[in-house]
Amino acid sequence: MTNVNAAKDFILNNILNNSGFNIKDQKNIWALAGEFEVLFEEMQDGQYGDTIQFEGYESKTFDEFLEEFGPEIFEDLSQNNIWLNFSLFSNKGAKNFPNSVETLTALWNNNNTGRTTARRDTAGSTAASRTRTNNNNNNTNTKTVINNEGLEKIRNLKNNTAVQADTIAVQDEISQPVIEKPAIDLLEGKTPEEKKTILEQTIQSQRDNISSIQNGSNETVQRAEQRLQNAENAMNQAIDRDNNINNEVKAQVKESESAITAKSGEVSAKQAEIAQTDASITQTQSTISNLQSALSSLPSPSGKEEDKEKDAKLAARKAELQSQIAAKQAELAQLQAQKQQQEAEKAQLEGEKSQLETQKEQIVAEELKDASPATKAAIQAYENSRTTVENTKTNELQKAQTQLNSTMEKLSEVEAEIEQQKNNKANTNFDINGIIDAFAQGQTGDCWLLSSLESLSNSEEGRKLLQNAIQINDDGTYTVKFDGADWAINITDTDLRAARNSGQYSNGDDDVLLMEVAMQNYLTQVRDGQVQINSADINATAAEGGINPLNSGRSTNLTELLTGKTNWSIGTGSNIDELFNQIQNNRENTFATLSFKAGGNGALNTLNAGTVVTGASADSGHLWSIKSVSGNNITLVNPWDSEQEIVTTKDELAKSDIQFTYQELAA
Repeated sequence: MTNVNAAKDFILNNILNNSGFNIKDQKNIWALAGEFEVLFEEMQDGQYGDTIQFEGYESKTFDEFLEEFGPEIFEDLSQNNIWLNFSLFSNKGAKNFPNSVETLTALWNNNNTGRTTARRDTAGSTAASRTRTNNNNNNTNTKTVINNEGLEKIRNLKNNTAVQADTIAVQDEISQPVIEKPAIDLLEGKTPEEKKTILEQTIQSQRDNISSIQNGSNETVQRAEQRLQNAENAMNQAIDRDNNINNEVKAQVKESESAITAKSGEVSAKQAEIAQTDASITQTQSTISNLQSALSSLPSPSGKEEDKEKDAKLAARKAELQSQIAAKQAELAQLQAQKQQQEAEKAQLEGEKSQLETQKEQIVAEELKDASPATKAAIQAYENSRTTVENTKTNELQKAQTQLNSTMEKLSEVEAEIEQQKNNKANTNFDINGIIDAFAQGQTGDCWLLSSLESLSNSEEGRKLLQNAIQINDDGTYTVKFDGADWAINITDTDLRAARNSGQYSNGDDDVLLMEVAMQNYLTQVRDGQVQINSADINATAAEGGINPLNSGRSTNLTELLTGKTNWSIGTGSNIDELFNQIQNNRENTFATLSFKAGGNGALNTLNAGTVVTGASADSGHLWSIKSVSGNNITLVNPWDSEQEIVTTKDELAKSDIQFTYQELAA
């Protein structure tokens, strides 16, 4: 550590890395002699440390420390062979260490006099640009600290002007999208027409949002504008505080000038007293001179008898003159002492006047020639906020327009899909759309399949499964997929027309007919060994139906083929509460059917004018779909006519010989 810059860099780097630095090597201090003020300012400008703390005394920020002791304290410490550490004052074994604020204050008071320092300007210039004059009398360090209440008042005002600059980042204001694009799952399971409706509603909402951004009613833009208003208020308050400081400076300067004028008058009065005393001294000195001349002019006594009386008078006159001279000499000494006292009093008055002039200089130096750092920060915060408002509007509009464009592109795709379907339908007699509408069971005993289709159409998850299972191809054919069995089949209008003309299948909705044809093909392939599946229920269904395997089946066959899941729950009238709770709590994710066994005695045997079928005596019953549950009421749909709904109660079902099945479709 051989030079000032190396020592300074070493210290600053340690402060930067450790938030403080204890100087243990005294030679570093001596290398920095005369540079403490520069080092201190660079620490402050670079924010290398947080606080300075004395042992047994509260922490101070750099600004507070500088205001109380001034940057010259570092030079004083150096001149007095005292070392210190930054960030924390504590005794590290140094011989001359200021281990208390009282000691440091005394050092400062004893060492500083007549010293004026140009404080760092608002642009942050370092101490190198300062000017400092030292008035050392008789080569001593005897100095006087100016402690003026007005100066302290101004500095207190400055200490209270700190403003937290509120810089607003654009990304904070616009981090969340204004309107999310329609989620994929929002459109899943919907028909093209339903998708179109959703997208049109979204487009209208997005257009409304663009209008709200443009007219300033958008919430995000309003928040940015409110922060701009807050920043403007803070800026105006900061400017007012700066004005208050300068007004106080002017008031204190005026007060100081009045005090200086008054003190000048006292000095002039004292000078007049001294002049009067000088006149008295001159007059007294003249009188003494005259008396001494008179004394010198007296003749000597003759000593003759005849001159005895004359000699006596001469002696008396001499004694009288000597007495008068002594009295005047005493008076002169008194006047000279008086003059000395008056001159001392004049010197004191002149010293007091000098102090007042120094106070005035210090007060004048406190005037803000430029905006204070706090005010500059507030002004910058306002400018940042104003920029943020414009950026927020621009970014919000860009995002909103991008989302609108994306939604409109999606709408165009859906409209093209609808148009394609219209073109396909123009070449067919069948309306296939993946939605189960009204139907009626035909001559085939596939109530298990039809009730399953109806039940799936009653829940959101069920409708998604049906939409996924039925695909309309560009060539006018249809594909039915059983994802749970990894199986698919293409079906043509010719296939559907043949099924419809046979009179064996359902009437009404063409999607139901499509699923019947697909299921018959699949079960036939299972029965004939063309398809292998590890499912006892489906294999049993394929085997029991005879020529047409649709004639026998279980309510769980369809969902197993669509999902691959076998997590069914089966119950009877004795635990009907379980079914009600499941549907009420999870309607949009539940598949549920119900069958009445042959020979049942429940009230449902007589519902619907006796048309409720409970099953022939040789089978296990007729299958119904469960549409909904409300309180103690349950709504059932008979596949014979899906438009006809039967409402009964939980109690009636409990008395009937029933079996129900339900399943959660999605995990």
